[in-house]
This record gives sequence, structure tokens and C-alpha cells, in this order.
Amino acid sequence: MTRENTIIYGMGLATLEAVNGNACMETSDVSGIKVSGILLDAGEKKSETLLSVGDKKTDVSHEDNPICFSDVYFRVGGGKYAGKVGNCVTIHSNDVIGDNFWVWRADHSTNVGWDVNTAPNGIVVNGDNVTMYGLFVEHFQEYQTIWNGNGGKLYFYQSEMPYDVPKQNKYMSHNGKVKGYASLKIGDKAEDFEGYGIGIYCYNRDADIEIFSGAEIPDKKGIALHNVVTVKLNGHGQITHVINGQGDAVTGGG
Repeated sequence: MTRENTIIYGMGLATLEAVNGNACMETSDVSGIKVSGILLDAGEKKSETLLSVGDKKTDVSHEDNPICFSDVYFRVGGGKYAGKVGNCVTIHSNDVIGDNFWVWRADHSTNVGWDVNTAPNGIVVNGDNVTMYGLFVEHFQEYQTIWNGNGGKLYFYQSEMPYDVPKQNKYMSHNGKVKGYASLKIGDKAEDFEGYGIGIYCYNRDADIEIFSGAEIPDKKGIALHNVVTVKLNGHGQITHVINGQGDAVTGGG
């Protein structure tokens, strides 16, 4: 999409499939785009991303006419293909509003497995002043969400860690020094961010693993998370801390 004020409304949850490693949807860095009611499905050949909003980080402001995505869903595996992606969503543009994103690496159904439907990250936000209302990111193999932009706002975040980690040494962050990957990673260069209602869950179904922290954020005055909870749903192991090595461990199912 290259024109301002482009509108795409999916009927009956229209599905776009990645072909030959392409993105399902790419936008230019223009104002007023409105997209809703679609599902973006990863293909057999690895795509770097399924949705790219802008192609690089810029200083262009869309404050007066934001870019909006509502009821947008992403699937890696679990259907026709053993999908493969670098991440499902990459937001470079500023002043983007997201309303109800479900970003899912499949944990059941067909074409599913640790080495089958591969996907390191769910969503990467590089743009400034991005707001998300209802962001659901599940089962990716490294960070579920990476938020690098400034002025970010996140209202209601639900995230499950991957069920199918085969062993601890396959799930180590910070160049193998930290056990597990946080679900929500706020980038080290971000100066301000606020999140409200953050739920992070583990079900280590296939191996006894530890996840050191549910969320990882820079220790800066302008960055804050409010009402954060970690839960062990079932299975093995634990989430040891809530944020940055602070907060008690969840070790029992439920």
C-alpha cells in the first residue's frame, strides 16, 4: 500500500498466504491507512515478516491521521503449511494504532514442531508513539514481543511462552548467559514506554526449563509496567521472576 487513506476491510476473516518467502502485506510510510478483519498466514519458505508497516524507521509523523490495524491475526504453522518467519509483524512507522492483534506460532494441529514451524519473534515495534489495545503473542522461539520505539503504549497484553522447547540449552538468551527469553522485551535504547495489564504464562510441556524473567525492561524513569502477572499453567519448570530479576517465582500449575 503506497497511497494515503487506503482502506482494506476483510470479509469473513480473509486470509493472505505468504508465497516464496514474501511478506503478505507491506505499506509505505503514509498516513491514514486502515486495515481490519484479515489473517496473515506464513508459507513454507521463510519470510522475514508477514506484515511490514513502513520499510524503515523515519521521523515522519502520522499523529494527525494515524495508521490503524484492527482485528488482525497471524499464524505460523497449524494449517496448510509448516510456516517459517523471522517475525510476524514489523512496525517501522510512527503513530500506529493496533486494536486486537493475535500473533500465533502454532502449538497444536498440523505442521507443528520445534524444528518445523520455526519463528524466533512475534512482533517487533521500531516506530515511535505506537499504541496497542489487546496484543496477544504466543509460542515464539525467542522473544515474543520486542518494542524498540519511544512513546509506546500497551493496554492488555497476553502471552504464552512456547510449549515445545526440547531442552534448556535450546532456549537461552543474552548469548547463552540467561535461561529462557522474556516474553516482553523493551529495547535498551527506548526512553519511554507504558504497559497496563500484562499477563505472561508458561506451559513447559516438553522439558524442565527455567525462564529467568517474564518481562525485561531498561531501568529508566520513563519506562513502566503496571499490573503484571506471571502464571505457570502446567508442565515443568518455572518463570523465576516477573520483571528484570524481581518478583517471586511461579512453580506450581495454576
